[in-house]
Amino acid sequence: MNADASAGRAPPPQLWVLTPTLAGDREARWAAMLRHLEPVAGEGRLMLLVRQPGADDGALAVLLREAHMALPGLALGVRLDGRVDAVRVRRLLSAAGSPVWLHLAERALLDAELLGWREPLGELPSALLGISRAAHDAAGLRRNATSDLDASLLAPVLAPRSKPEARPLGLVGLLALARQTEQRIVALGGLRPEDVPAVLAHGAYGVASQSGAFDGPVDAWLAALDSGRSLTHGHPLEREVDAATVAGDAQECARPCAGPASNPADP
Repeated sequence: MNADASAGRAPPPQLWVLTPTLAGDREARWAAMLRHLEPVAGEGRLMLLVRQPGADDGALAVLLREAHMALPGLALGVRLDGRVDAVRVRRLLSAAGSPVWLHLAERALLDAELLGWREPLGELPSALLGISRAAHDAAGLRRNATSDLDASLLAPVLAPRSKPEARPLGLVGLLALARQTEQRIVALGGLRPEDVPAVLAHGAYGVASQSGAFDGPVDAWLAALDSGRSLTHGHPLEREVDAATVAGDAQECARPCAGPASNPADP
């Protein structure tokens, strides 16, 4: 039910912005992304997750350092794949120059030592703000919960615009999975601000966006989160949601929201 499974640590922001692939004029595109986030960078409600599949750790560290220098109030995260051990993360953090949230690809191998590097609530920030992993189904959520991770990035909830062939979980699928876990779920895939209240009402702790977050003002996403919280009156699963309500909400979603999930790409 998405309860606070990481007691004693500060919760993550509810809005995660994933970086699109920086092809072409990398420096200009990266500078434009940072300028786009500047108006809301100091609010503490947003995390920029640096996701560049295929990039080496040095390149990721450069992006993190540049983001920290340009927007010092912004929470930063980084996606890693492969073997994620203490030596690798220590080197990355040293080069980045700031604490980060560590997000793992679904098949990444995590060194258990890193679980002790997270920030206890009320103390000065440590090396890691938190740790999450990608998930696409109930098995992935169970794995993340038993690994004592802080959140799961669940995808695709709706059909991603960049991958229209993907078969999303839909709101009904999201609710069914949220009822099976105490872990925070951050929903990714095809979302727009108008979808956020329904996604929160069906069990998500927060939402993530890649290309959609750069299509318009980011504060529209934050306003949608506020609207979603007011509609659900606290925890989204504290109220009963009967089958008819769920089906009705799914029909009201901006796009088709049903069907078995597929895994076109690991977030």
